[in-house]
This record gives sequence, C-alpha cells and structure tokens, in this order.
Amino acid sequence: MSARGLPRVGSGAHRSSMAQTTPSEVTGASSGAPVAVLVIDGNEEHQILSVAALTRRKWIVRTAASRRQGLQLALAYYFDAIVIASKLRDGSGIELLRALAGRLPGTPVIFVVPPDGEEAALQAMESGAQSYIVKTPRYNELLPAIVWEHVEEARNRKRLIETEQVRAQVVTERKTVEERLSQSQARLRMVLEQAPLLLWSTDQDLRVTSAMGAGLQGLELPQGQERGLTLYEYFNVRDDDMEPIAAHRRALLGESVATQIEWHGRSYDVHIEPLRSGDGGILGTIGVALDVSERTRTEESLRRSDVRFQLLGRATNDVVWDWDFQTDGMWINENLAAAFGYRAEDVEPTGAWWEEHLHPDDRGRIAEGIQGLIQSGGSAWSAEYRFRRKDGTYATVVDRGYVFHDPSGHPVRMIGSTMDVTRQRKAEAIQSAVYKISEAANSAKHLQELYRQIHKVIGGLMPATNFYIALYEDRTKTLSFPYFVDEAEAPPPPQELGRGLTEYVLRTGRPLLASPQVFEDLTRTGEVELVGPPSVDWVGAPLASQGKAIGVIVVQSYKEGVRFVEEDKAVLNFVSEQVAMAIERKRTHESFLQTSSELEAIFRAVPDLYFRLSADGTILGYYA
Repeated sequence: MSARGLPRVGSGAHRSSMAQTTPSEVTGASSGAPVAVLVIDGNEEHQILSVAALTRRKWIVRTAASRRQGLQLALAYYFDAIVIASKLRDGSGIELLRALAGRLPGTPVIFVVPPDGEEAALQAMESGAQSYIVKTPRYNELLPAIVWEHVEEARNRKRLIETEQVRAQVVTERKTVEERLSQSQARLRMVLEQAPLLLWSTDQDLRVTSAMGAGLQGLELPQGQERGLTLYEYFNVRDDDMEPIAAHRRALLGESVATQIEWHGRSYDVHIEPLRSGDGGILGTIGVALDVSERTRTEESLRRSDVRFQLLGRATNDVVWDWDFQTDGMWINENLAAAFGYRAEDVEPTGAWWEEHLHPDDRGRIAEGIQGLIQSGGSAWSAEYRFRRKDGTYATVVDRGYVFHDPSGHPVRMIGSTMDVTRQRKAEAIQSAVYKISEAANSAKHLQELYRQIHKVIGGLMPATNFYIALYEDRTKTLSFPYFVDEAEAPPPPQELGRGLTEYVLRTGRPLLASPQVFEDLTRTGEVELVGPPSVDWVGAPLASQGKAIGVIVVQSYKEGVRFVEEDKAVLNFVSEQVAMAIERKRTHESFLQTSSELEAIFRAVPDLYFRLSADGTILGYYA
C-alpha cells in the first residue's frame, strides 16, 4: 500500500504546508489505516476551519489556495480524499476538478459550494466530484463525516475488488478441479478396461484369493505377492473393528459397504460387495479401491479457499453475497444480521427472497437492471435502492456485483456486496434541508409562506402531518401559534405560559421526544400537564436566536403506526437553529417594511414634520 502523504513521483515533488501531525499518530475513523486529505480553498479563514475539523481526527491534511498549487499536490502525492472549494485564488474549483478528471481514479473528490451554489454543485457532480457540501456556518463540522464516508466507500470498493479476485480464483480452481475430475473419469473408463485399479476378492476367512490392478503399487505389493495373505496378516492386526476389516466383515453378512480408507499416506474410496455363488450363498467378498488422494487434497484446498472468502466477508461491514444463477441459491455472510436485523433462520438463501425484500417502488427497476446486464453480456453492476429491515423499516443501500461467465460465455453466478448508506443519505437530506430553509427566508414573500415552506422541508425528513410553530413574545409573556397544522386540534389562540409540553421545551431549552412513557413520567413529577388531544409521540425542539429561546418547533403523531425515534429528535433540533434564523430574519424584514410604511404615511400627511431617531430606528421626538 502506498505511504499516505508521500510523493507519487521523484524526490523533487512539490511541497506545501501540512497540518503538524506525524504519520505514526494518524488513524482512520474506524480502522487503523491513516487518512490523508488535500484541502484546496482560496479562502484562508475557511481553509483553517476545514483543516482544524479534519485534524481533530488525527488525519494528515495538506492545503493549497490556488488551482496551480492544488493540481501539483494532487498529482505529486497520494491522498485518500480531496476537498475543493468553488473559489480559488487563481481560478475556479470547477476548472481544477476538470483538470483532474480521469487522472486520479478511485480518489473521492468533495466539492464545497456557497449557499447559492446549486449550479456549481451540479457542474461539480457532472465534472467528476463524488459529493458536495454547502458552506453553511457549520459546514466544517459536517466535513469530516462526509470525507470519511467516501474514504470508507473507496476502501470498501478496493476490498470488494480484492474479494472478487479471490473468488474468481476460487471459481477458476473449482473449474480446474471439475475438468480434472472429467479427465479422471475418462481415465477411469480406460483403467477399468485395462484393470489398473486395485481389485481384489477374499474368501470367508478374509484370505485374499485374487488381486489385480496398478493400485497394488501403492500398497507396496508386487502383483501376485498378496495372494494367500489374510487381511489380518496384511494389516498386521487382530482387531475386527479396524475399518478395512470391519467393512469386509459387514460384506460377509450381505451388506454393500462404501467407505474411505487412509493407508500408506494415501486416500482410497473403497466399495466392497458380498461375493455370491449361483444360488445366492456368500462365498466371500469382492472389492474395488480408487486412489482419491489428489481429489481429497483439491477439495481441502477449495475448502480453505471458501474459508478465506468468508473471512474476507467478515473483514468488511458490508453484506457480502454470492448468487448462483443456475439454482437461484444465494450465500449471504453474517453481516446481514448486524446490517438489517435478520437472523440465519429468518433468511431463505435465494435470489427470490432478496427480491421480495426490496421496496416495491424499486423492485422492477432493480430486476430490469440485472436482467439487462445479463442479456448484454456485461459483468459490473451497481445500484442504489431501499431494502426492508427485520423491523419493517427500509434502509437505503448501495449494491455492487460482478457477473462470472462460463467458458461458453453464459452467466453462471454473481458475487457482490451491499453497503448501508442510510446515514449518509440522511446527512445529505439534512444538509439540503438547511440550505432550503435558508433559501426560503430570502424567497418567501411573507411569514406564512415561510412557515409553509419550513413545514414542507421538515416533511421531507420525517412524518410531519401534524406540525406547528409556537413563538414566545417576551414583552407580553404570551405564546402564539402563527402556524398550526393538526389533524385532531384547531389552531389555539395566543395564551399565557402554562405547563404543556411546548412550554416545557421553552423553559428547559432542550429538545424533547415525549413517548407515552416519557409523558407519563413528566406528568407524575408535575413538570407538564395534558393540553389538547393526547398524542402517541410528540417531538419538540427549541427555536433560539442570539442565545435566547424565541419559540418551539413541533411534530407529533396520533397513530401507533407512526412513531418517532431519537434520531428524529436530533434531526429536528439540528435544523431548528436554521429555522429560528430564518424566522427572525423574516420578522425583522417585515417589521422594517411596516415601520417604513408608517413613516411614509406620516411624511405624506405632514410634509414639514421632522423626527429624531435612535440608531435602531426608535422615534425619540418630532418637530412640526
């Protein structure tokens, strides 16, 4: 493996500033491998923030501010990921991204765009970026997680390729064994004709009466020397339970015996039958032995190869699978339990079982994609879809597979791995939501339109059929509900602070997920009282501006089939900061417009009226 942060070529490679972290201290987020990241940003302040966030994980970080310097570093050193800002000192990040296109295969690039950079983000994705991140006030906090997601995906992809190579080698070895067995059968037919096997017969006393075949050489007996010896004498034992002797004794009792015998370091498949007279009486035994030492060694080699394949599957968190097209049988490693909650007894190891667990809206698309790949004779396949967990919820997964063909070109099996990217997609959705809320604050014509857009954005992150925004007026000590959508209750009028869940969040300044048990505990201790229809789950997060709570944002459910979890509380709390900022900005803007309108009306009514105003626009006095 290439040393992280070392030059790709020559000792004279370009050098740049690097965060002061020695390679021996560097670790990845979940593995022992070091992580090297190149940050290219023309804004020095933003560059410093990005480096600080990345080096907290003890990663190696190199920086550049210009397109020229960034290109030199990217081509001279090995990096696990590259972060490129849209604005550089000597050009745009898009130009650098296009210059790197195709030159660093396998190295993920994350593009950083300003809040209004949707077009730049699209250009970046079309130019080869794997992801993008919006420069929100807290973007640097999200950056390490996004970088690690793509670094881990790239590493897992590399592991999968190695696994596929091993599996291909195993399949090749298996094919070789099958070909050898086919050749062995052809030789066997010839051997049977020329009697090179070990063939023998005994009387009722287990004395060898005849023996022939080239197999005698493996027993270190020249042909003819074995006649007259009893099996006890040949094996030099008096033990009736020794397998060769016990097998012959069972044949003397009329049994057809098949067994395997190890002798002189070799393995033999042995078949012994009663030797009968014309009237059916047992005269002795007749046996045939086939030396299968080579096959046994090959089978052991295959078994070890299968073990290696399973161990490789354990080395990654991905669900690794092997699908046999001929039988529809599917082998799935034990990561299925950790990823989706299924135990071994829950799984029917077939392709049909897997297909049944795809989201109904994705099932047809995935089936058509695989069928199209097979019909076209292709090998590599990948897709993103939703897979049903044991608890009934759906995980978003990225699935990659490789089709193997037999010598005639027919597809025979497909192996691959399934990676759960639910958290990554959730993070992307949250990032998009923050951006949309910020945009809504600028585009909404009035507060009600802003509230509706906020409701729509929250509905894209979690169930939000029942949603309201409560605002606290410090001057009047009242709580109002400017936006209230609920299937069980009408919008309440402004009211004084009480002991409801809304007031509890406002009072504590902390988000709350009130399940039935939590609500019962809070009412028992007197912290809250029931206000309005009882809900199944209630989730609220404080709206804070300049360190002061200005309200609460709430979603709730009245149905057992719609439940909220801690992750929903965390998401609502995360976006609440942007919601509060958007509301405050819009309220300030509307207040300014109202004041301007009033002043304009006064000036028109009294042309010679003069005002004394404070810095914040408060009227201190007037003169006519």
